[in-house]
This record gives sequence, structure tokens and C-alpha cells, in this order.
Amino acid sequence: MSIIKWDPYKNAKQLKDSIDGMFDSSLVKSKHTEDETIHSEWVPNADIFEDEVGIIIKVDLPGVAEKDVSIKYDNTILILKGTRQFKPETSVENYRRIERPYGTFLRKFAVPSNIDENNIKAEFNEGILRLTLPKKK
Repeated sequence: MSIIKWDPYKNAKQLKDSIDGMFDSSLVKSKHTEDETIHSEWVPNADIFEDEVGIIIKVDLPGVAEKDVSIKYDNTILILKGTRQFKPETSVENYRRIERPYGTFLRKFAVPSNIDENNIKAEFNEGILRLTLPKKK
């Protein structure tokens, strides 16, 4: 019989994770854009920073094809949506674990009104989408 070290904070951490997950899923699951409803199955991580030229948003999209990403700017909201396809390398029954999220994603970023929406640039390189939102001159 092995000895298992008791962690008094384990249950509290599990509760926090459950509550966080509940809020994350309720805030993301049903987003409305124009006349369609988008159901987001996962949310890609993003870094956002500003320099003298404008705002840079870098989004992690490993395994997402460039053709499966849509970018729209609508009244100071940058909308990023797309899909990561699950392409099994063997039959699904042979998988022991699938941890990476697949399916549709949606991110909305509120940006300042001083963005030059006609010159927004997107670069997709090695699974990272880099969006450059220049400031108006």
C-alpha cells in the first residue's frame, strides 16, 4: 500500500476550476453576430500589446488552417472566428486521450476607436496569427 500525501487545497482548487469553467462556457457558448449564432467549442489564447504604430494581437492557432479563419472588424470590435478540424491518424476508437480542443472558436476584442480599420493586417505563421491594427494618423 502506498502513502498518498493529503493536499488540503485540492478540493478548493477543483471547485475554483469548476466555477471558472462554468463561467467560461456560459460566456462563450452563445455569441450573436449579425443574424447568426456562433457556438464556440474552444477559445484560443491571445497576447495583446501596443506600440507607437498601433495594437498587435497574437493568437495561438496551432493546427488551424489559414482558410478556416475569418477576421472581421465591426464598430471597434475585432471578431475572430474559425474551426480547428480533428483529423484522426488512426481510428477514433484507438485514441486513449484527446486533450487538444477541436471545433469552432470565437474571440472578440474591443479596440480603441482610433484604429485605421482600412489598414488592418493579418499574418499567419507557424500556427500564430498576428494582427496589426494601426492607429489613425
